[in-house]
Amino acid sequence: MYKHDGLLYKESTNCETCLFEKPARSKHCGLCNRCVSRFDHHCGWVATCIGLENHRFFLLFLAYHSYMLGHGALLCFQTVALSVNEDLLGNSEAGAAEKALGTVLQRAAQLERRLLVLFIVLLILALMVLALLLYQLNLIRRNITTNESWKLSALTPVLKQQIKEHGIAITAYLPFQTNPTGTWKNIYDRGWKNNFREVFRPDPVKPGRRIEQI
Repeated sequence: MYKHDGLLYKESTNCETCLFEKPARSKHCGLCNRCVSRFDHHCGWVATCIGLENHRFFLLFLAYHSYMLGHGALLCFQTVALSVNEDLLGNSEAGAAEKALGTVLQRAAQLERRLLVLFIVLLILALMVLALLLYQLNLIRRNITTNESWKLSALTPVLKQQIKEHGIAITAYLPFQTNPTGTWKNIYDRGWKNNFREVFRPDPVKPGRRIEQI
């Protein structure tokens, strides 16, 4: 399905555990004990690997959770705000100083301490999950997996340093895999529309060639 770029993925690389030739962009997961096509990462949250066949469901999982967490935070905020508003309206002697932001927050902590803490926790979690979702969407836009992003973060400085010292990166298939600046040439990027289509409507994967156990 994918070509080997010669840097991150080299031809004729075998998986000694699954006993077949590894397709490009695949990786053997020691926790799941299997090779995963278009391996993104192993997610402890869902206790499985995220790859070609389930990446779209993982994105929906993140979207639903960010929505539910955000909705829960909004409900907590509305409940706390209503309680504080009723308390201030009930106190006809409350002046402008008592209605200042600091005083309102203090009153909210006194009236609805648990809901206020829950609101803060839900808001933080919602922002964290939303950030992860946006990070995943940005990787998909460029057709890069999380695993490839981690590898490139370590390889790019090495390639740039080799070009600086020798005028060329000392790797095979250099014109095919890198740009003149030493950055990785993404041969898998087919435009953002096709990149998203690849994740949400993936093509079937052909298994690698079986190898004999020695």
